[in-house]
Amino acid sequence: MGFYDTYLERLAAAPSLIKRIQHDAVIRLVRCIERSCGGAKERDVLEIGVGDGSFCRAAQQRKWNYTGIDRNAAMVKNVGDANVFCAEVPPFPAQIAQKRFDLIYAAFVLEHMENGKAACEFVKESAGHLAGGGSLVLLVPDVLSMQMEFWSVDYTHAFPTTERNVKQIAADCGLVCQKTVRYRCCFSENKLALFLFRVLSWFYKYRFFKSVFGHEWFFYGVYQLLNQEILMFVFRKDQPV
Repeated sequence: MGFYDTYLERLAAAPSLIKRIQHDAVIRLVRCIERSCGGAKERDVLEIGVGDGSFCRAAQQRKWNYTGIDRNAAMVKNVGDANVFCAEVPPFPAQIAQKRFDLIYAAFVLEHMENGKAACEFVKESAGHLAGGGSLVLLVPDVLSMQMEFWSVDYTHAFPTTERNVKQIAADCGLVCQKTVRYRCCFSENKLALFLFRVLSWFYKYRFFKSVFGHEWFFYGVYQLLNQEILMFVFRKDQPV
């Protein structure tokens, strides 16, 4: 999967200021999850789609028992010595098929499911691996914020996620929504920040800057940060699935 291999390379080459902003955003995100899922305590955590490893590092700093899954071998290798499996989900790898987790975290995974039915199967499989009272945290882009650009961002985008259809899937899988946060750019629960980024997005035209200065990835990346609205859901397993 060369596209995602180059994604890691671009992240590694990013300016230190950008890396710091992203690091702080992950810390705020994890704190929000912690508050929503019973506070600071030891927990068994599964991450599906390990990405650049930032959530893994934050989990390890909190002494959480971390396990990860990713279908991309380069990303699995990038995480280092963590307990990470290279696999496509569902189904879960045989090594953890019987394990139950206090928290399952999947950021930007659901939109890559083939369709709504496959997305539902993914959520149902994940819910089935939650311990009693466990939480499933999903991060997805809201297709309504980007419209056709949802498919331009990533050729593997297949299921157009929205707040409504993700909550419908969760309800069908016996999950109750505990919290929803909508944000742009970097994770924040501040609604004023969300409003300001929305306003900035009205004036930013990446095609113009690209035509004048080149550097497509940079200007398109800025466009994504300003225009792509992200939804974070915290779902609780309150009944058998």
